[in-house]
Amino acid sequence: FYTAAKHLRLCRTVLGFVSILDIVKTLVIRDPKRAPKGEKYLNEIVKADHITKRYHTVGDEIEVIRDLTFSVYEGEFLAIVGPSGCGKTTVLRCVAGFEAPQRGDIFLDGRPVTRPGLVVPPQRRRIGMVFQDHALFPHLTLAQNVAFGLQGLDRRERARRVAEML
Repeated sequence: FYTAAKHLRLCRTVLGFVSILDIVKTLVIRDPKRAPKGEKYLNEIVKADHITKRYHTVGDEIEVIRDLTFSVYEGEFLAIVGPSGCGKTTVLRCVAGFEAPQRGDIFLDGRPVTRPGLVVPPQRRRIGMVFQDHALFPHLTLAQNVAFGLQGLDRRERARRVAEML
């Protein structure tokens, strides 16, 4: 069992801020063997395990995330709040695949997407992110960026729609 009090301590000591999750989360059943009869076991959707992210600048190194571990379970909402520059966006960018942490593992639906020797590209993670600023995938062409949102179409129709939009 995992209590909000433990989560609150994690946010205060590791992240330096408190999330809205501390207010609304009271109990999450993490182990199906421990779930009371009739209670639904919650699937772990996102797991960050001891991730650390540093940015290198000329003559300096800034540690933005230090040894962060958290999980988000099916049906939960997680809000990351804190002052400017505390690492909120960096956490999301690591989960989405736009940044790679120097240490730690990230799992989506139980599958590793970031760990030593493995970085699954953002477009293969099947998650969405709304950016603070309008941005494109830097590793894709403009046409590929436009086509990215048209994944449900066959190849010909997607190419026709991309040409139409550009």
